[in-house]
Amino acid sequence: VPISSSRTPEVGETGTNFARGGAEIVGSSGTGGVTHPKDAGEQWQECKNYLASNGAPTADDIFVISSFGNAILDLYGTAQSNVVDSDFLAARVDIIGEIIDDAVANGFQTVVVANLPPLDLAPGGINYFDPIARKEIKADFIEFNFQLECLTRRKADNPQFTILELDLMSSITEIMKSPLSFGFIDNSSAIHDCNTGPDPDIVMWWDCLHPSKALHALLAGEIKEVSTAGLSLSSDFEESSVDEAPWGTDVLGGGALLQAANQRLEYLVPAPDLENFDDYAARPWTSKFPCYCFDWEVIVDVTNTVTPTEAGQSALIGLEAFNFKDFPESFDSVYVGLSSATATGADPVTVERGIETGLIVDGVKVDSVRHPITPDTTAAVKLIFNARSKEFSSYYDLDGPSNGYTWHLLGSFGVDGNGGNIANGNWGMVTGDPFDTYVTGTSNNMTISSGEVFADNFSLEVVATKTPTLQAQLVTGGIQLIWPSNAIGYGLESSHDLSPENWAPNTQPATAQDGANTLLLPLNGNRKFFRLQRPATQD
Repeated sequence: VPISSSRTPEVGETGTNFARGGAEIVGSSGTGGVTHPKDAGEQWQECKNYLASNGAPTADDIFVISSFGNAILDLYGTAQSNVVDSDFLAARVDIIGEIIDDAVANGFQTVVVANLPPLDLAPGGINYFDPIARKEIKADFIEFNFQLECLTRRKADNPQFTILELDLMSSITEIMKSPLSFGFIDNSSAIHDCNTGPDPDIVMWWDCLHPSKALHALLAGEIKEVSTAGLSLSSDFEESSVDEAPWGTDVLGGGALLQAANQRLEYLVPAPDLENFDDYAARPWTSKFPCYCFDWEVIVDVTNTVTPTEAGQSALIGLEAFNFKDFPESFDSVYVGLSSATATGADPVTVERGIETGLIVDGVKVDSVRHPITPDTTAAVKLIFNARSKEFSSYYDLDGPSNGYTWHLLGSFGVDGNGGNIANGNWGMVTGDPFDTYVTGTSNNMTISSGEVFADNFSLEVVATKTPTLQAQLVTGGIQLIWPSNAIGYGLESSHDLSPENWAPNTQPATAQDGANTLLLPLNGNRKFFRLQRPATQD
């Protein structure tokens, strides 16, 4: 559409190159007088005013949203370091969600959502910000993009419209690795001082922060439908750069460390902390962060063969999901792991082994339980987050994947101040907030050597938005129920009739193997109905 009469065009800007709704520019880049006074509501109102004057959108019209880069950058002064609050990012994502809903209500059938590009690699990022600020800007952009992905995956299940995504962050980062192979020269270095150079058709950047026309043309080919399929990621801790890529830097305390060796992740304590009796090592999964708005689960196989010999000694290996929203002032977490510890007050010393799970709120343990198992030195543990009930559930399997996982519920914790059959607390999280997932090892006053305590076969799965299907088939010995193992948050229920009040959870453990849960039931007794059910939403 024509350039708005309220917007002063830059030198060389003519015709219909600029869509209604963009940031208003005052002055020119030559004088440094560039400001962005319009907020998202004003920009969207400008679009609605245009629709009111020119008619409703047709099936061929596309509504494009590019995201809040200026709003985040404006919080950083030139060459200044800052940290953007997660609530600020979540609020901007919520605004985008509201605008998408309003756009659809105004007749748009196709919406394109572009995430934030790697502006730390743009000329402005290199020229105007110091290395510390660039690193923090990138971290903020990555967190924003993740929250935006959570939003678009939720919206993608709406049959009223088609939502498309443009992953600017990944696409531009990939092109920046080898611009020449894509037909560009890289003009992001400081020597260009934000000038595009003599040939705008072969440069990547039009100005300090915006891709050139040629780069936009290439990026347009990267627009694709938002997937509503589940997301599965895994690691078997091979000692290779490929398998190390999804993991971040270890968090260490006392004398503990983690080491990928023998095709597993070993927890080692060559020299325990004898002063504070507290050794700790945790490895963060950084490939994809699950969030508060999705059902997800994380699994790891664990082995713990140490035998404490003195009072107060213990060791645990397992999983921990954190909320670092208020870190470093405080943190929240849920953990589950295979433990070995001396019994409290026992004389002589006796050893208790089993699965332990607990809830921490504001850095303080609220409650924990330990359940003895047999065999007691190997197991698999699983954390499931239910986005409707806002609960974590802790599960364990006795012998790992060799015979297929058969999961047993240990207990659950509510994280919005309600729910959970063990305990609950209020983590203060909102829709797009991410969880940080770690493989953790802890011990007290023990030397732990290679081969004694380790984890293997890590997997993280975000559930598909599609409702799962429950199937039944006749087999030798009875009837077999089958449903997807990624139906996170769904539980099997049964009833002798279809009265709503008579449905009850099934108590028999199912076996998970090859992507499916199976349960064999004998053909006896009266008729019975079965269904998959999720707890009703509490928000």
